[in-house]
Amino acid sequence: MKKKIFLLFLILLGGLFWFKYKPLVDITKVGFTEEPTATPVVKKAVLQFAVVGDPESDLVNLSKIINRVKEKQGTFLIFAGDLTQVGSPGQLAEFKKVMDESGLEYYIVPGNHDLYTSRKQTKDAKKYFRDVFGTPYYQVIKNAGKFKVKFLFLDNSDEYSKMETDQINFLNNNLKKASNKLNFVFFHLPLFHPSSDYIMGYQEEIISKQKDELLSIFLKANEASRAKFAFFAGHLHHTSSYEWSGMKMYVAGSANSLRNWQTPRYLEVKVFSDAEFEVKEVEL
Repeated sequence: MKKKIFLLFLILLGGLFWFKYKPLVDITKVGFTEEPTATPVVKKAVLQFAVVGDPESDLVNLSKIINRVKEKQGTFLIFAGDLTQVGSPGQLAEFKKVMDESGLEYYIVPGNHDLYTSRKQTKDAKKYFRDVFGTPYYQVIKNAGKFKVKFLFLDNSDEYSKMETDQINFLNNNLKKASNKLNFVFFHLPLFHPSSDYIMGYQEEIISKQKDELLSIFLKANEASRAKFAFFAGHLHHTSSYEWSGMKMYVAGSANSLRNWQTPRYLEVKVFSDAEFEVKEVEL
C-alpha cells in the first residue's frame, strides 16, 4: 500500500513539474504528414525546388544543403527567413556571398532575426536587409511545361509593425493575375497554425488583425479562381503540414543545429505536369 502511495506521489510530482516547465506552445502536436500511405505512382517532375527555414548563420548546414541540392539538377532554393542570427551587415553579406558563390538559383524572404541589428542601430528595421538583398517582396514566374507557376515572396518579418501599404497593394495587384494552375506563397511568419500561437501578430494585436485580413484576401482569391494556392513559412523550428480553408500550408523546419525542436532539415517540392505537387521532408 505504501509503495502504491509513493508511486502515485512520484507521478503527481512529475506531472506538476511538466506543467510548470512545459513549452508555452507544443508545436510538435502537428507534424509533417505528406508522405503517401500507399505505393505512389511515379511521375516526372517538371519543376522542383527546396524550401529552407531558419538557417540562422549555420554555414555548415547551409553548405550541406547546397551540396545536396546541386546533386539534383534544375533545383533552386527558397529561404523562408531568419537567414542570420542577428541580421548584422556582416552576417547578411556573408550569407549572400555563400549563396552567390554556390552558383545555385535562390530566393529569400527576411525573418525577424534578420532585422535585429538594424532595428537596434537605425530607425529602419529592414535597412540592413535591403542594403544587401534589395526589396524584400517580389514575384517570380516559372515555366512548368504547359503551364506557369507563380511564386509570391512576401515580407511579414517585422513582429512590431504592419506590412506596409505598398506591399499590400503589390499583393492585391498580383493576385488579380494569379496563375490559373498553381501559386506558391512564401512568408517567414505563418499566417495560421493549428497548435502554435507563434504566428503573424503574436506580438501585436494590430498585426494580428492584418494577418486576418491577409487570410481573407487569399481566401477570396482562391474562391475566385480555379488555381491552387499553397503557403510556406518558417519561424517555428519544427516541420509541419496542414490545411486552412482547403488551402495547403507548410512550415519548413530549421536548418540550424543549435536552436531546433528537431534535427536540421528542409523541404523538397516537386511540381508535376498535371499541376499537382509533392512536398517531402529531407533530414540533414
